[in-house]
Amino acid sequence: MRYALAAIAPLAFALVVLSAARPFWVQAGDGAQIFQQRCTNCHTGSTDSRAPNLEALTSGLWKTGSGVYFVNPSILNVDGRAAAAPGSAPFQGQIFTNPAAGTVGALQRRMLSGPWQWNFDASVKKSVVLREGKTLDLHFGMFNVFNHPAFYLNPSDGGDYGVTAPYTINNPTFGQFTSMNGNPRVIQIGAYLRF
Repeated sequence: MRYALAAIAPLAFALVVLSAARPFWVQAGDGAQIFQQRCTNCHTGSTDSRAPNLEALTSGLWKTGSGVYFVNPSILNVDGRAAAAPGSAPFQGQIFTNPAAGTVGALQRRMLSGPWQWNFDASVKKSVVLREGKTLDLHFGMFNVFNHPAFYLNPSDGGDYGVTAPYTINNPTFGQFTSMNGNPRVIQIGAYLRF
């Protein structure tokens, strides 16, 4: 009876991976900052104190016809920047500003978080006894079962990794994802004859 149960009851395994959101910080990078010769893109921006909920506007995933964003596109200007040019009037929805010349911004480093990531993998294995001493193991595995995209949020370490554009409020690609993290769905099928 033990062998019959083993032959009809496959071993199934599922793994759900939930990754915490990567922290990021809003950079000014406008060239008018103090210490600019020593530190490129390492100055934070400032925020409009009237912003209703900074966390809700900067932590999430927004899909638009022009790309996928980790900030709400409603806080961006028509040119994609998150701050009006110095000396210009603020645009509708603007919550970030460039700090005054000779000052650093009021926002802290790594005070905001990007979207969480999740992935679902599954595997099924079944052993079939063919004869005494001979077994056929069937294996079916899937990685990223639901083919769910995981967008990659580059480290925002003031240019330490060479990527600052998505975090710089004066860049037209502010808040935009530029790469993926992980792979599309992968299916593996295997058969092992043991003798």
